[in-house]
Amino acid sequence: MTTPFRALFCDLRTDDIIDSFPLDHVRFDDRIGGGGTLTGRFALPDTDAAGRAEAVVPARTAVWVQRGGDIWWGGVVWRTTRHSGLAGDALKVVAATWDSYLDHRILYAGKESDTAVDQLVLARELVEQAQAQPNSHIGITTSDTVMSGVQRRARHADFDLMRIGEALRQLADRRDGFEWHIASTREPVTGYRSKRLDLGYPVLAPELPDLALDGPGAVLGYAYTHDGTRKATMWRSRGSRTGGAGRLMSHVWEITDVLHPADADLTWPRLDGASDAPECGRREALDAEAQDALRAAWHAPAALDATVRLDPRTAPSLMGRHVRLRLDRRPNECGPERRLRVVGVAVETPAPGTPETVRLTLGAAAEAPATTVVPVPVPSG
Repeated sequence: MTTPFRALFCDLRTDDIIDSFPLDHVRFDDRIGGGGTLTGRFALPDTDAAGRAEAVVPARTAVWVQRGGDIWWGGVVWRTTRHSGLAGDALKVVAATWDSYLDHRILYAGKESDTAVDQLVLARELVEQAQAQPNSHIGITTSDTVMSGVQRRARHADFDLMRIGEALRQLADRRDGFEWHIASTREPVTGYRSKRLDLGYPVLAPELPDLALDGPGAVLGYAYTHDGTRKATMWRSRGSRTGGAGRLMSHVWEITDVLHPADADLTWPRLDGASDAPECGRREALDAEAQDALRAAWHAPAALDATVRLDPRTAPSLMGRHVRLRLDRRPNECGPERRLRVVGVAVETPAPGTPETVRLTLGAAAEAPATTVVPVPVPSG
């Protein structure tokens, strides 16, 4: 079976094209808040196998996954493995979405401010700071068209050696936080490849019509996952206010009492949880952060994954979009029709004779109208 996906390898900084190959044995995923990965393999021609393999340099090469004229995924190549045998030479590639680059950048100079600004401004500043030093701009674009109305102060001292990706995740995960995603797209007018930081408050939810998914029909299967690894019945959080003796101590720490959910089932075994909230200098704010963290750990919902037949409606720009899921055979958690939101997408090349599918991870619908900085374009078809 001929693979429908093609990998376009480019220089990470300039996006100049290095080479392009059909990509098979491919699996890639993406999700709101980052953390998407790709694994794939392509055959190396006998004429110049070594040279073409060496052209894909981990940590300095970008990879875009294309299907037809559409971009489905983009990220940084972090590892390659060259295989050689009777079947010929092949190169296996492991990559991660653009946010992985932010985890390789550190706030060496810190980021502290006495004046509170909108949290979406801080998010954009973190990404822009990651690209402000020499040799660091990888082409992630930002937009300042919308604010959240939630004011924050930056409290990362240089002594903390905070990775920019972690600082962005901490900011987004705070009480009354926001959602973010670095989208890989083509600009609708120019056709240029684009890495775009999308920000949404309180969630990412593009203003598009709900996508109706029926099962049986477009929905070929679904799965509920209950994960107890993040469950907690007790919680304690640490916060801080900047201070201390010079560079020997960057924070004076505060810590909450041990918290227990009021509605906890007393038959549960004790499960302890903890978190750091270094931006919380006041005890009242720290207590509120701890209560929110405990509530999320105790009431963690089941994850719903729907395997959907791939068609023009389901690709490639789905992140944050609302769907109406209608299942004839449904577990008790799902009513006759349920409105949900796409928070993750995964694609894998199918086995011979099986239909092409996309797996959608579905979360709760937006409770209130969400403000998204940059709307996601309607998929073609």
